[in-house]
Amino acid sequence: MSLNIIHQVVHQVKNKPLLSHHIIIILEVFHSQRRNL
Repeated sequence: MSLNIIHQVVHQVKNKPLLSHHIIIILEVFHSQRRNL
């Protein structure tokens, strides 16, 4: 299921380059939160 979401995100990034910057920030925040847990 998570892989499906990643594929959708990659598809959107290809269509909207500006979105990729926000997605990178979200991924970094997500990884930092996982480290804290």
